[in-house]
Amino acid sequence: AGQRRGLLSAARWQYPTAHEARALSWASIALTTVTSMTGLALAVVGYSAAMLAFALEGLVDVISSFIILWRFSASQAGSAGRESRASAGIGLSFILLGLVVTFASIYHLATREAPEDTVALLVLTIPSSLLLLLLGALKLHVATVLKSRALFEDGVCSLGAGVLSVGIFASVFAYRSDRKIWWLDSVFAFLIALAFILYGTRIVRKYPCLTMQFWRSEGEPKARAADLRERANSSDDGIDLKPIDMDQV
Repeated sequence: AGQRRGLLSAARWQYPTAHEARALSWASIALTTVTSMTGLALAVVGYSAAMLAFALEGLVDVISSFIILWRFSASQAGSAGRESRASAGIGLSFILLGLVVTFASIYHLATREAPEDTVALLVLTIPSSLLLLLLGALKLHVATVLKSRALFEDGVCSLGAGVLSVGIFASVFAYRSDRKIWWLDSVFAFLIALAFILYGTRIVRKYPCLTMQFWRSEGEPKARAADLRERANSSDDGIDLKPIDMDQV
């Protein structure tokens, strides 16, 4: 490739490579670490089930971003085996997140805990929603160009965090207007948790996740890699798994 353009160059993101995928992952790790830690503190002091979902989703986003860094490491950027394992790992993270948030939201509903410290919740959700939605959209774009299912799912994770921020803002704003709808925050968290579980299940059902052979990081036989590609390509979500053009990396 020619000389690499600046990080904010539109042309660079129009034709992204594995380098841009790694840059997005590091940006995602930095942003979601801050937002998830802040959100976790606010979830504890503010009794917000939706904010707890937001904080935990941020931690999953951090994990999935590290998975993407591993998947797009310089020596393995075109590996079909790594693509499949990264995709399955992100799917399992979605399921775990959904289960935790489901139990938390049910607990908040059962104990009739209404959100508190609503001003702080609003202050966090407004900027984070904009940044996370932008980050998620960029990930989806790069994933489509690179034909990476794992990066696409990581983008969905970031978009999910952005949607959670919007939902928290809406539920808290509604609660400040009418104290009788204290349950809206927890119900929203519960619905988002179910969506995470369903999406994660949809991802992992394509892979033999319960076998040790699938998770071996190196030395995967060519026949096995071809079988994993065929499994992934049979999905109807529009992301075609093909080797990345390494001449563009």
